[in-house]
Amino acid sequence: MLAAAIGAALVLLAASRGWVTLRVARDRPLPDLVRTVRGGKAQPLLTAMGLVGLAGAVALLATRRIGRLVVGLLLAAAGVLVAVRASTDLQGMSAHRAETLLTDGGPVVGVPAGARATVDLQLTWVGVALTGAVLLIGAGAVVLARGRRWPGMGGRYERSRPATIQDAGHAPEPAQKAVAEADRTLWEALDRGEDPTAR
Repeated sequence: MLAAAIGAALVLLAASRGWVTLRVARDRPLPDLVRTVRGGKAQPLLTAMGLVGLAGAVALLATRRIGRLVVGLLLAAAGVLVAVRASTDLQGMSAHRAETLLTDGGPVVGVPAGARATVDLQLTWVGVALTGAVLLIGAGAVVLARGRRWPGMGGRYERSRPATIQDAGHAPEPAQKAVAEADRTLWEALDRGEDPTAR
């Protein structure tokens, strides 16, 4: 659960920081147009998968058996998606995508026709996202391998139900006699007008 929470937090951190810096030369006297795009804007899946990871970390406590396996699968899938999307940017960004990110950031003024944007990927935050992805994948794999044997939330703290006369038929014979005797004593006290709970 801790690994999933830390992994999700790292992915969300990377999504909130500058993921890529785009620079386009403009005609003088205008300075170069420079825009920094956040990770969540450059790769929208980062934020979504980070939230899935956080929800999965909490769900590990609340689920049991099959439900926990489903959560483990979702954690691993979220980690794989983050790793794939971050890795695609490491391989380079197409001119069309760079232009789209540039124009989505606001009006583009003074840029000559056909100008290409220089792409500067912030490797630190890409590395943070990949680290989070590895933690999510690892947490999901551990849950898939061992999660069915873990106790569920509240299972070990449930109060045992007191034995009743109805249970006596399914209990061993000494237990049946003890339950019957306790039940008979309570009824006798009530017959005498005593309050058996006053003791």
